This record gives sequence, C-alpha cells and structure tokens, in this order.
Amino acid sequence: MNFRPRPESFPEVQASLGRKKEDWSRLDEYWQLGLWQPKYGIDALRPEDQGLTGLFLDYDKENFRLLGFVTSISVPTLGPEVREEGGGLVSDDRWYRAPSQSFTIGKNVKAIAYRLDRSDLMRLIKHEGRGLMARLGSKTKGPWLGIAAGDKPVNDVIYTRNVVVPTGPDATIATVQPDIARHLIVSTDVGYAWGAGVFVLSALRDRPSVNLPREEWVTQRLGAIEAYSGLLTWNLGILGMPTTQVNLGYLRVYGGEIVDIESQGQAADFTLFDQRLKFTNTVSFKMQGPLVRIFGRQILGKWSYAYDLDQQGSLVGAELQLQVSREWLVLAGADLLGVENEKLKPNSFLNQYRANDRIFGGLTYVF
Repeated sequence: MNFRPRPESFPEVQASLGRKKEDWSRLDEYWQLGLWQPKYGIDALRPEDQGLTGLFLDYDKENFRLLGFVTSISVPTLGPEVREEGGGLVSDDRWYRAPSQSFTIGKNVKAIAYRLDRSDLMRLIKHEGRGLMARLGSKTKGPWLGIAAGDKPVNDVIYTRNVVVPTGPDATIATVQPDIARHLIVSTDVGYAWGAGVFVLSALRDRPSVNLPREEWVTQRLGAIEAYSGLLTWNLGILGMPTTQVNLGYLRVYGGEIVDIESQGQAADFTLFDQRLKFTNTVSFKMQGPLVRIFGRQILGKWSYAYDLDQQGSLVGAELQLQVSREWLVLAGADLLGVENEKLKPNSFLNQYRANDRIFGGLTYVF
C-alpha cells in the first residue's frame, strides 16, 4: 500500500506501508549477508531479499535521499523446515546444518537427543524496529555517500534450550525453542559512478544485544560483526554486446562467532552452531550478459566465481535464462563447491556442503 501526503506541496515525499526492499547497504546486498533485510533462504546459494515490513517515509531527489522506517513486527529469515525425528533436529533440505549431536565432559562423550518446542511462534514476530538512511550525491554520476543505521531484530532466528537433562550415563536430552535477538546496525557506502560503471567502498557493523537466559536455560550469544568490502561494477562491450556486466568484489569479515551461554553468562557445555556467516575473507567475480537468440528470444548467461581464503575453498556457478514471454522464464545451470583441505575447517560452509554440487533446471511463471 502506497500513498503520497499532500502531493502538490511535497511531490518528493512518499509514505509506504507494508513490505519493501531497499538498498540499505551495498555490502549486505551484494554478499547476501542478510543483516539488514530478511531473506527467503531455502536455497543457500541463491537467497532472495524479502525486505523489511513496516511504515516507510521517503524523501527522494536526484542528489539527496532520506528514508525513515519504523515497525512493530518482524518477519525473520525463512530457512529450511526443521522437524524433530528420532531424537534429532532434521530437515529434508540439503542446505540444512544440523546442530551438534554430542559433547564432551572430561573424557566422557555424551550423545544429545533433541525436543523441538514451537508452541509460541508469535513471539518471533512481535518485535519493534526502526531505521534511518541518508544518501548525498547521485548514484548515476560522480561521487556519492550513503549512511544507514538501525535498531531492529536480528533476521536469523536464534535458539534457546534447557540445560541438558541426563537420560543415562552417556546420553542427555535438550528441549530447543526458536527465539529472536536484537542488534544495532550501521553501514556506510562511499561510491563513484561514471558512464560505464560504479566503484563502491562499504563498511558494516552490527552489535547484537546480550540477553541472559532464565535459570536452567541456555541461549546463543551472537558475536558482533565488522565487515568491509570493495565492489566494482562495470558495463562493457564483449563481442559487440554492450549490455554485458562484470562485478569484482572483495569481502573481509571480523567476528561473527556464536557461543552458547548459561544464565550467569558463562559458556555452556556445547554450542549448537558456531558461526553466523558463510564467507569471511572472499574474492568474487561475476559476469552476466546476452548470448545468442533462439526463435527471436535472447538467452541470458550468468557466471560467478568466489574463493574464500579462510576456508581455502571455492564456489563456481553458471546459469542460462530464456525469457519465453513476460510471464514465463526457462532456466538451467550448475553450481560446484570445493575445498583444498577437507581437514582445515570441517564445519565451514564450503567444506560442510562440498557434496552439494548440482545441475538444475526450472520454469517460472510471474503472475
């Protein structure tokens, strides 16, 4: 729902109520971190921005923009559907990362059985948030600066669990509940645009709040994140095709660890998940552009390559798209994941999912 207050007096002002995608941070958008806006994350390699939900007030001119956002609800990132089965938390999604199945006390290794409690899911949604973004300069010509800050819920769901209850000498049981944390987030983009492209230096910081759990319970303490990135987007002519776009990027992330803590703030016996982000020290290359025509329809090609220096692994992707009509799109592609040393970081994203190489095809219809 969109409406303009007093359009004759304030033609640049627009108010919007509902879900809306915005370019809060070029770093967050390009690297798909999901820190500003929640995502539809069923496919870990191609998550889709879902936008924030609330009231937006937007003042937008060619060389200046000011955007404010407030909300009383939060729609978290949607990931794989998880269920309780045989004492474990499982999913049919190949991109689901299961929590630890055991932990060690002294020389004893104890198995963990899980119970999933989702009896109060509404408390995941009822959270207030606010944000403010300002841009000075035009994003299409010359230098520009963008700054955004927000106090909002973390988009990724966290988990709380009771202190494990022994069910035998070598086994325990844990009841797990989904929950929401909050964070302060600030991002800055400094860019320069010219006719063929744009170069952007970006920085982003988030500071999650630390809420201690109640007695006999454990919660995830999210480590703060500092991320820096340089991005170059260049439209160039290849084989006489001037609409080919090339993207070069580098990402460096500090922090982002996860530690499970008890009610007094001390570390728990084990941690469900240990890292917030998939990539931390990554170079990236992407290219897309038109290829050939078939029956008067243009085939669009997309290629991507990313190498993470911390994981010593790479991600390669290719995709072909054929726009049959305004509503129908045919696509096919492949994704390859791999690491140089499987023992370096067993729980890293590329190592854990290196067996998820795939070839895919699809047909989409837009209503």
